Amino acid sequence: MSGYAIDHIEKRHAKELEQLGISAELFVKTIIREYTEVRESKISNRYLLVVNKQLAKVAVIDFKYKDGEYQVVTAYPVKLEKIKDLKIVKLKK
Repeated sequence: MSGYAIDHIEKRHAKELEQLGISAELFVKTIIREYTEVRESKISNRYLLVVNKQLAKVAVIDFKYKDGEYQVVTAYPVKLEKIKDLKIVKLKK
């Protein structure tokens, strides 16, 4: 995971992370470990790794595949309502 992505998450989503009591790096690692679904992003060639525990908010990693590897773009908590219409491309078994 790039230092740029972690720096971006820490700066852009500091308030949300503070409310959750978690660092950006641990937030990303937790989503990777506990994701329940992968959804298409509104942005071409990007996907969302989602932890959906059937609550009002979900945890999301926005990632892309580039140069032979997956790259984290950002990660954030978001209301499920905002992503509910995005196509699910994979459910974790």
